[in-house]
Amino acid sequence: MLTRYLFMVFGDGDEHYAQAHLAALTVLAYAPAPCEVVVATNSPARCAWLATHPLVRIVTLDEATLMRWRGTSGFFWRVKLECIRSQLDPAQALVYLDSDTYARRDLTELVASLEQGAVLMHEPENQLSTSRRAGDRRLYRQLASRSWSGLAVDAQTRMWNAGVVAVGADGRAVIERALALCDELCATIGNHALNEQLALSLSLQATGRLAPARLWIDHYWGNKRDHLPAIQAQLGRFLLLGSTPRQAALEARERPILLPLHVRRRRWEQWLGRVLHLH
Repeated sequence: MLTRYLFMVFGDGDEHYAQAHLAALTVLAYAPAPCEVVVATNSPARCAWLATHPLVRIVTLDEATLMRWRGTSGFFWRVKLECIRSQLDPAQALVYLDSDTYARRDLTELVASLEQGAVLMHEPENQLSTSRRAGDRRLYRQLASRSWSGLAVDAQTRMWNAGVVAVGADGRAVIERALALCDELCATIGNHALNEQLALSLSLQATGRLAPARLWIDHYWGNKRDHLPAIQAQLGRFLLLGSTPRQAALEARERPILLPLHVRRRRWEQWLGRVLHLH
């Protein structure tokens, strides 16, 4: 069974495309055959070099598609769910990855787990009811004691990180349920920033087969400030060497970026970073 690895990158920020390039290269370095890497983007020209790899396919997203994918609520992160749905195939497994990820080891066991019926998200984060984040607890109070698309939110409801979302060939029903749940949340409580993540968490947990992908995939959302310069330096090296994407994938595997995935910044560091546009 072919496994499709999906990235979505759009907008004007060069850093997003840099991250997506290196993320895709690490997948190419570790993914077993048969596989393909799909990059959905509204700027295909920025992915022209990556597209010279025979296993990479670029899908162009126009503005009309992106607007339609936001749905009647206009919820920004709904586009992620629609992008995943657009690339589902009943004969293939699908692994969606955020651009701020790296594959870190051979993905053969990940693929095997999908073939055996598992569904994956990156890792469990916290229980909404007891989270240290006040916003999570407020969200829990809004949602508790009722069901959403047939799924209950209770004291045991756990939020999972959605930097990786993976389903097997029979995964369409799970993603369709997540979309319906996301739409119900948007219609009821408004466009809360966590609606897409919670919808995926509830829908995939409901299968009883949800497992973490962190064994194979790193997600550095908590330390982009340190990773971005390293990524840009590595991509610059590939350019100077005239590397093909195939050669660059091998070097990304042999010389991985090894930095902390999460760094807790002090308040003054966060403020200074915003003032100086460091992150």
